[in-house]
Amino acid sequence: MTTTNITNVPSDDKIRFLSDCARWVKGTIFQGERLLCVLIQRDIDIYKCEEDFFVFALDRAVFMLKQLTKSDSDFKIFIDEIDNAVGLDNIKDVRDMITHIDEYAKGKGRNQKRFVHEVNEKPTAFQNTKIMTDATSTISFVGEKQENSLIGGRLNIQKSIAVMKKIYPSIESLCMNKRFQI
Repeated sequence: MTTTNITNVPSDDKIRFLSDCARWVKGTIFQGERLLCVLIQRDIDIYKCEEDFFVFALDRAVFMLKQLTKSDSDFKIFIDEIDNAVGLDNIKDVRDMITHIDEYAKGKGRNQKRFVHEVNEKPTAFQNTKIMTDATSTISFVGEKQENSLIGGRLNIQKSIAVMKKIYPSIESLCMNKRFQI
């Protein structure tokens, strides 16, 4: 990885973005693991709150990485890894639709056509079955090789946690090194 100084950003913002970036990636991992624990307990009221917190943490982590990528290409690899694992559009769609659920529930959401979504990540036994879900529902498939829980039928919780665990050590190290360059 090449070393690139963060430029064109006031130093106070640089320090905040670097600190917040690692914090939100770590927070996404923590919140995702909490979410899976509550999912197992089947407490729907707590689960819905934890789900919203997880989606918000994931969205904030991506936001911070995008802010850093604007002035430092070293961070782009992490955005690409997240996009390849779970899809940046999926994160944005689910976050927007959860945040604006009141409008979507009335049929007036900005991306209403995408509110109800066909599940594409299905176990082999369901490959020929059309499964639809809205952006505020979670569907879980247990069995085969692993459990897959999809928020809104599109945002894979387990893959989100896995990619964040994969990139966190590098992000933490890179953020620490960049702070000393400011």
